[in-house]
Amino acid sequence: MSFFTNLRIVSKLVLAFALIIVTLLTSSLLIWNKMSFIEQSTHWTDHTHNVLEKLNATMAAMVDQETGVRGFLVSGDEAFLDPFKNGVAAFEGYLAEAKKLTADNAQQQERLNKIDELAAVWVKNVAEKEIELMRAPLTVEQARAMEASGAGKTSMDGIRALIAEADKAERDLLVTRAQDQADAFSDTQRITLISGIASVLIAIAASVLLARGISTPVRAMTTAMGVLAKGDTTVQIPAVGRKDEVGQMAETVQVFKDNMIETERLRKEQEEAKKRAEAERRQMMLDLADKFEASVGGVVGAVTSAATELQATAQSLSATAEE
Repeated sequence: MSFFTNLRIVSKLVLAFALIIVTLLTSSLLIWNKMSFIEQSTHWTDHTHNVLEKLNATMAAMVDQETGVRGFLVSGDEAFLDPFKNGVAAFEGYLAEAKKLTADNAQQQERLNKIDELAAVWVKNVAEKEIELMRAPLTVEQARAMEASGAGKTSMDGIRALIAEADKAERDLLVTRAQDQADAFSDTQRITLISGIASVLIAIAASVLLARGISTPVRAMTTAMGVLAKGDTTVQIPAVGRKDEVGQMAETVQVFKDNMIETERLRKEQEEAKKRAEAERRQMMLDLADKFEASVGGVVGAVTSAATELQATAQSLSATAEE
């Protein structure tokens, strides 16, 4: 507290505002970090949805291939092979996009490679053989029997299982990211609330400290100066000894007070000296009067004595003359 009290006023203001600014900057940085995480997580969420879309499209392309082959086996119409042909191209394209999107995920890459291998095995060992057999009139039933025996079931089931695993892995990531985003939103709300409360508390504390450190002593100083102006030098000067501007003001007022006390002391000394001078002058006048009276009394006595002697002489002369 004494450290803050002795700071200069500009330093007090700078410190108060600096605390508020640091609090706001810190909270803003934390919020920005959380929002950046949310933005990045949203991006990865969109990325995961894109991967899921490609996986579903890959599986749909395999189903189209299987459906096209079965349609051809049932009808014998070459037109039914269009879904198969289109499915092969679509499968390769969607699988390539899925691999590209999951290039940073080794497990997904391994699953997609296995899917590619199983699809290639199904096309070569099942689909193409069944089509070839179906095109020859003598082996039509053989082609249909091959399909009925479930020749491609192992490959298709493996592809479906791997697609399901890849799909689940991506959806697990969605769940994790959703939880992380929810936590980030909660953290952002808490940071906003805490920073707001902290800013308000710092502002209140700064206001109280500034009021106690500046406003209150200045008001007390004004009151003391008013008392001094009325000539009362017994008033105590507040904030004397502080190192800030208020302390400098207090030192100045203290000098005024000391000067007034010294002036009053000198005035009293002058009055006392004046009284002593008048008393000495009266005493001197009395002494002069006494001396004058004594001097005049001596002259009168001498004259009286001379007159008495003169009278006696005259009487003696008169007696002598009578004789």
